[in-house]
Amino acid sequence: MTQPRIIHRRRNEWSPRRNRIRPRQGLAAMDYILVMAVILPLAAVLMVIIPRMVRLVYEFTVIHLGSPLM
Repeated sequence: MTQPRIIHRRRNEWSPRRNRIRPRQGLAAMDYILVMAVILPLAAVLMVIIPRMVRLVYEFTVIHLGSPLM
């Protein structure tokens, strides 16, 4: 009778810490960069553009609704 074949497992497969979710360490700087480099400039551009967009949409609506009456 032959001996059963032994399968050797890698060391990290038995580690109890293998399936744990690691905490976010060192990512606060990335969040800060995201806010400073993306969100704030986008908000600044939108504050400049939005009044003009509202005015153009108003004019567009008035022209299209009023043109059949002319």
